[in-house]
Amino acid sequence: MIKDRDIPQRYQIARTTTWSVSHRINSALPGYLMISSTIATNDLSDLSAEALGSMGIVLATVQHALNALGAQRVYLGR
Repeated sequence: MIKDRDIPQRYQIARTTTWSVSHRINSALPGYLMISSTIATNDLSDLSAEALGSMGIVLATVQHALNALGAQRVYLGR
């Protein structure tokens, strides 16, 4: 799992106490963003109630920003 410190500063967009948003480093697709937990895990059940509770807000905020920038499609997946 890539940690924030492994992502060059120029690719980092935003961070909360529980989530990090960055550009996908190795993607040729413009606007390909990664939303990552600040806790190293691959299992959502390992996350705190705070992280799980704020996940929807982070996803919606990122989608809103992409739409405002003219994104034709926004895909959210796990």
